[in-house]
Amino acid sequence: MLSSDRQAARTTNWIADTAHRIYISGDTLLIDELSQIPERYTHANKPIDLMLIHLGGTTIPGPSMPLLMVTMDDKQGIELVRLISPDVTIPIHYE
Repeated sequence: MLSSDRQAARTTNWIADTAHRIYISGDTLLIDELSQIPERYTHANKPIDLMLIHLGGTTIPGPSMPLLMVTMDDKQGIELVRLISPDVTIPIHYE
């Protein structure tokens, strides 16, 4: 059985509960809230071992501009990698 701290952490984040610390970005943009990841999950000198980062750079027509980006592109992805500093990064959807 997991301790209550581990149970709480397991239900509130995308860090996998394994011997390795894995972060999965999901389809997102680089937003301010992502800056909390290193301070929340890299405590006790345990960095993120693996980051799976979605980099589709998907755009859709926007109301006031020609295209509105709805998923991270390569430039935002590089910034997120610098922010999180994982041991290994694997891009997903990157073309």
